[in-house]
Amino acid sequence: MRTVARITGSYDRSEDRIRLAVLDDREQPLALWLTQWLANRLVREVLGLFGRQAEQMTPAPIPAGQRSAVQFLQQTSAELRMQKVSPVQTPPDTVLGLVTAIRIRRRQTRFILEFHCGAGECGEDEGVALPLDATELRQFMRIVHRLYGRAEWPTAGIWPDWFDEGAHKKLLAPSQIN
Repeated sequence: MRTVARITGSYDRSEDRIRLAVLDDREQPLALWLTQWLANRLVREVLGLFGRQAEQMTPAPIPAGQRSAVQFLQQTSAELRMQKVSPVQTPPDTVLGLVTAIRIRRRQTRFILEFHCGAGECGEDEGVALPLDATELRQFMRIVHRLYGRAEWPTAGIWPDWFDEGAHKKLLAPSQIN
């Protein structure tokens, strides 16, 4: 399985899919198609991980009314650490694979998103592994959320309110906003 060194996401209107341009650890390019159906499953699984992780990080249970605010603050913290990097450019003859399954594994403090393609669609390998720490995973999910917006894919029932632009106005008390 190839390991991702850099990744760039975009939305392709003619395909109605997210396109992930990947540069692996051997500097080999690859492009992956991610369908809305599979992206929805990815979002649900990762957001579930965020919820479990938040509960594990606090000494006492988080009151139900404050869970969204906690998630919002963790997400905002991750986004503030995002650094601008040059986008991955893939040549026209780049292998283009349709992602048919995504597996999420955890190794200590890292998450590994494994994108699996159909037979031979990811080149000689069966898929691509994207290792991320918790902050990077939140940053990746922000990018996916923005791609949903560009695609005009529905977000209701898939993405929580704390991911929306302007969520701070809904989640934080007026006295907490200056």
